[in-house]
Amino acid sequence: TTTCGGSSVAAMRHAFENPEELQAVQRPSSASPSVVSEFGNADALGGYHTVVLPFSPECQDAFEKLKQGAISTMAMRIEHETVVLAKSGSGVATGALAQYLDPEEPRFLLHRVQGPAPAAPATTAATTVGAKTLFVYCCPDKSKPKLRMVYSTSKPSIVDEAERHGIAVSGKMEIRDGSELTAAAVNEAVRPR
Repeated sequence: TTTCGGSSVAAMRHAFENPEELQAVQRPSSASPSVVSEFGNADALGGYHTVVLPFSPECQDAFEKLKQGAISTMAMRIEHETVVLAKSGSGVATGALAQYLDPEEPRFLLHRVQGPAPAAPATTAATTVGAKTLFVYCCPDKSKPKLRMVYSTSKPSIVDEAERHGIAVSGKMEIRDGSELTAAAVNEAVRPR
């Protein structure tokens, strides 16, 4: 089931395409505090907080490979109301992350930022020792408004799914263009607070 705060994606699209009906959308009462996540103010979305979409089998497999260290980067897109794997790779340098993004459509990206090499001999589990996982949401200025809305409200569910697979997300970034993924920005995003 594709839901969004108790509503379907179709209902969310209907509300977006018919803004004159937005008064009918249930919003938090003025007496209750606004819901603000690290991704922004949910009130601005007409009361919709998170879209929960299913993940393709290839995407589920990539989460496991990322957890095990078999890949270092995975990019995801939404296709037919399902989160699918757009591209994955191993040993991807920070400077090469832009190739995982689309200049006209939003993308979600998970990237393992390598820390210092472990002192002990490497094993399958040790290959990711010191690595931190960065979540990136890229929403290019050229993106269509409908895509922006669906992707924006899906962000928390991507992080939740990664964590369900045992991938601890250490940092988050929202960008408009791959050029923003500099080594300095990535290191700052995963730096312990």
